[in-house]
Amino acid sequence: MDRWVALVQKPVRIVLGLMSGTSLDGLDLGLYQIRGAGLGVQMTELAFSTLPYPKELRQSIAKSLEGSVADLCRLNLDLGWFYAHACQDFLAQTGYRDRLDLVGHHGQTIYHIHGHSSLQTGEAAVLAQVLGVPVVSDFRLSDIAAGGSGAPLVPYLDRVFFSDPKESRALQNLGGIGNVTYLSKDPQAPVLAFDTGPANGVLNEAVRWATLGKEEFDLDGKLAAQGQVLKPLLQEFLGHPYFARTPPKSTGREDFGRPYVQSLIGRFPQVTGPNLLATLVEGVAQSLARAYRDFLPPLDRVYLSGGGASNPQLVQRIQTALASTKVEVLPKIAAFSSDSKEAAAFALFAHERANGNPTNLREVTGAKRLVSMGKITLPD
Repeated sequence: MDRWVALVQKPVRIVLGLMSGTSLDGLDLGLYQIRGAGLGVQMTELAFSTLPYPKELRQSIAKSLEGSVADLCRLNLDLGWFYAHACQDFLAQTGYRDRLDLVGHHGQTIYHIHGHSSLQTGEAAVLAQVLGVPVVSDFRLSDIAAGGSGAPLVPYLDRVFFSDPKESRALQNLGGIGNVTYLSKDPQAPVLAFDTGPANGVLNEAVRWATLGKEEFDLDGKLAAQGQVLKPLLQEFLGHPYFARTPPKSTGREDFGRPYVQSLIGRFPQVTGPNLLATLVEGVAQSLARAYRDFLPPLDRVYLSGGGASNPQLVQRIQTALASTKVEVLPKIAAFSSDSKEAAAFALFAHERANGNPTNLREVTGAKRLVSMGKITLPD
């Protein structure tokens, strides 16, 4: 407890943010120097890296959706040790092993039920014992316990760093699941945010099917570029009831994971890999445009981030679908880049947990009250 009291009193902290997304491609590790609080927080990225999951571990995560309680129990510790060793290596490489103050650990989402519960795994106690610093984790459950949906959470960071009185902006994350934050140029307007639906997750599952597991993702969108959009398949994709649901809303692999992609292939058994990818890319782009049209006020600019922002084919199709709006990849700022944004968010949430400040947005999640999110795990 003395360690936590000392941490709370520090004006500047070195915080490690960890993020494992629904696309199952690996672990993002971001190291940040953070001072201040609320809208006045100052944040500098010191280092960032992505460590791919070993094939066997990724398969265990994918299997966990249909696995036994024993499988989940084993995975929780297996991931905890994987994360802990990854952090040790990362900190040794960056030279911050003895300067680390705190870890913000999202964990690997196994299942998310909108407005009811959310399960992330990767045992925080292992990280705390191995790294010898406090770990803040299970952020989503704090919001759910306050009556919220537990997602999306990153809009808090978006509001801190990207609000602009000169233009209304949408911050679109293209991770395994896509989510958008709308920031009005009117400072009195509420933040709007919700999960737009599938993004990189369905594309990665399609690549694994098309290449018989030899490839994990469509590098530079080259496979999708070889295919043609199949209108019946596109209509099937866009007909999913999630897209018509009114925000606040959130989703995950439980709706748009491997079984969903397999169901599409089952309905269109003659589809080729390139045609499947081309159609899904177009579907993601059109679903974003539909969400913006149906649920957001007019906007001036869209910033893209996450793994999908590195896919030129997907970016081009989104730009076409939103032809009347400026669309660009999120520029790198001192605090984070397009790739490191979510790791930065959970580092910031951990920092504000130490400050005792609320980090959920009630207008986004529907929570009844503001809460300082995250469980605190202390080392010996």
